[in-house]
Amino acid sequence: MNAVAGVDVVHDITQEGSGAQAFTLLHFLHLQDSAARKRSFGWVQASIWGLEEPESFLHAGLRTRFATDLYEYAANERRQVFITTHEDDFVRNANHTVVVSPSRSGSSIATLETRDALAASAKQRITSFRHPLMTHPDTPIVIVEGKTDKQYLTQAIREADLRPRWILVSPDEDLEVGASGDGLLNYIKTNKSALRSRPDGAFILALKDWEDGKKTSSLDGALKEHPYSRSIVCPESLCNPELGQSFVGIERYLPVDLIQQVANPKYLSTNNVSNSIGIERSHLNTIKPRLATKAQTGATVGEFMVGLVEWINKLVEETLAEVPIDAYLPS
Repeated sequence: MNAVAGVDVVHDITQEGSGAQAFTLLHFLHLQDSAARKRSFGWVQASIWGLEEPESFLHAGLRTRFATDLYEYAANERRQVFITTHEDDFVRNANHTVVVSPSRSGSSIATLETRDALAASAKQRITSFRHPLMTHPDTPIVIVEGKTDKQYLTQAIREADLRPRWILVSPDEDLEVGASGDGLLNYIKTNKSALRSRPDGAFILALKDWEDGKKTSSLDGALKEHPYSRSIVCPESLCNPELGQSFVGIERYLPVDLIQQVANPKYLSTNNVSNSIGIERSHLNTIKPRLATKAQTGATVGEFMVGLVEWINKLVEETLAEVPIDAYLPS
């Protein structure tokens, strides 16, 4: 078997790289398998192929071609192909995907839709590593304080009927464990090269709680690695006026009835002057997950949380307008 380079250079296939040899073998296997079925003598009625990590030694272009050709060969109703892989290209081309993960009791197996399998494998770093700050490389992202904030704002986007041009990111879930709250500053400092590599129009806005307006200078200093990234502080003027300052965090934008559904009345109080409701700080911390779960399961987060997400959307649009138009044009 020989390889042809260009139009007239012929050489032995063993002089090709390992990836090219594997690609050639795939087509040879298909040829042999197809020919075997056409013989008048023999028992070959169908075939099962098993390939272990076919991406090994393949450069990007050849990997994509290998995956698409393999998909076409597997479409034959008398052929079934099983592969193990750590590469997105092969997962995207699969009809069925199974993610195998380690657990305390052994391996756990989950049959998933392709997009869910890609998300799960990326999060577990099974497939090719992609820096978390580059998961959405062409879209502005808004990094919130934590998981519960993301749940509230996601529901608020639904209630506002928004089609945002930005992505909500929860640090512990989407970036790195320990990156939420005050840990975000260290995360940005440690990963400033990834931040710098984001396009101008894919800036980062780090959303801080309304009470943290005087604590953002260090974070802004770290975010300056990107020309249009910065911190933004939830405006206190948009908070629910019926909730007092003891409602630290984004919960101050929730409706009173949702608070009353979850909170123990003995930890709530009413200010005789402002008539606003107060809460014991420790109790607020206790009920935050339950409040967020209610929002996640469809409970309304109310007009003030909707107002907050509309304010965020406005800031994103204004920042996009600051980016030079050349950043959106092909070079």
